[in-house]
Amino acid sequence: MLCFVMAQMHGYELMIWLMGVMFPLIVALRIWQLGLTKEYAALVRYNVVCSVSLLVLAGAMSYAWQQSTALYCYIYWFVAIATDVCALSVMLEIFREIFKPYDALRQLGTVLFRWILGILIVVSVVTALGSADGKVIDVVNKSMLMFDRGLQILQCGVVLFLLLTYKFLGISFRHRVFGIAVGFGLYAAVDLMALSVTTWAPPRMVSIAGAIANMSAMAGYGIWLAYFFVPQPERRISEALPESRRWEFALASIQAPAPEGMFLTSIDRTVERLLTKNNVATQPKAKEDKHWFGD
Repeated sequence: MLCFVMAQMHGYELMIWLMGVMFPLIVALRIWQLGLTKEYAALVRYNVVCSVSLLVLAGAMSYAWQQSTALYCYIYWFVAIATDVCALSVMLEIFREIFKPYDALRQLGTVLFRWILGILIVVSVVTALGSADGKVIDVVNKSMLMFDRGLQILQCGVVLFLLLTYKFLGISFRHRVFGIAVGFGLYAAVDLMALSVTTWAPPRMVSIAGAIANMSAMAGYGIWLAYFFVPQPERRISEALPESRRWEFALASIQAPAPEGMFLTSIDRTVERLLTKNNVATQPKAKEDKHWFGD
């Protein structure tokens, strides 16, 4: 069956397909060699699923070409859902790694991530129901397309968030979490532009845009592989700016307010500081020596 699918591809398409099968497995193998499978379990699952999904879709395509196209639709939906679930788990892993030293910020990031996921699902389904022709296949396809676009926008937003806040959180460009986010964001941005081109471009341009999007995915795998070959610097919280500590303290105080005794103690200390400051201000100043030409 795979030979039948390969025979339908051009030279560059076959090369991209083989790279799409091999590169994710190489990334997963490198993570396993470093002994980081528990720390990056979601990323390992995502790479394995991406590699296996290409093989499964190739086999389903060859079977559907000869037997039934409906079976291919079901297999494609299952593969797309599995890939999206793994991608979401990687995104959640990125959020947790970003806020790892800050418990309150990590909890807030997890809540916001779940809220955004719920909004994506609702918007995708409602948009598909409003634009589809009433057929179940059209509703499912458009829902998944809208969800994929929303997920890609979220991936681009994570990269933008890191670019704006990496100094506050003590993260540098050499940290693996930054490389994982950039790999996701690169493919997401290029694929979004390729999807926009398909709405108005001629068929030849559509195939070129698809090839460029696939190459950006290969570039994303290359970025991940490079970051797992380069040693990661130690994350120093002392290098983070005070803003992140203020955020953490503010959220922690909201989640677990101080006991009543602690609150009264802080008031007593504040009053004591104010009284001390006033006493110092009201004390008579020492008589200064007059200048030799003064009165």
